[in-house]
Amino acid sequence: MIHIDNGIKLEYVSAGLFSTEQQWIHPRRTIDSYEIIYVTQGKVYIEEGGREYALSRGDALLLLPGALHTGSRPSDGTTEFFWVHFITDDIGFFGLDKITSCEGDYITLNLFRELLHIANTNAMPDYAKDLSCGSIIAHLASKGKNNEAAPTAFTKISEWVRMNIRRDMKVSDLADIFGYNKTYIS
Repeated sequence: MIHIDNGIKLEYVSAGLFSTEQQWIHPRRTIDSYEIIYVTQGKVYIEEGGREYALSRGDALLLLPGALHTGSRPSDGTTEFFWVHFITDDIGFFGLDKITSCEGDYITLNLFRELLHIANTNAMPDYAKDLSCGSIIAHLASKGKNNEAAPTAFTKISEWVRMNIRRDMKVSDLADIFGYNKTYIS
């Protein structure tokens, strides 16, 4: 467990990656922790508190402790999502939206991968899991803010450039890769 500003507690509980190529429906359950589901493939249909959510690739959903949630209908086939359970004494502090769209955001995907790596590495201390979980929460909260976020094209291109910084590249190369006019990218 870690303590954040004003003594607010955050504790990682568990995480995983669910993947199936078969038709699937979320089980009916009530949990005692918060859960974030981040869809990477297919559709996930969940109902919580009488409200149905149809999640697609790039959607993250916050499920509340003590609230019954269940699949509202079967998936269409291939389904994959990351999930993380955590406990906090003040969810409002984080400013998470119920649903956050992260389509095309490599950072969200990498944060979930990193959390699973940390959670499954025996040599990692527990606080590393808490911090990694906190990074996911902070990132999702920042994605939900309407604070002049960078356009998706800019995000994709800048991430590609960051990952390929050692390559000899020109604006015209980026235009060809991403299908934009080189003047637009400039």
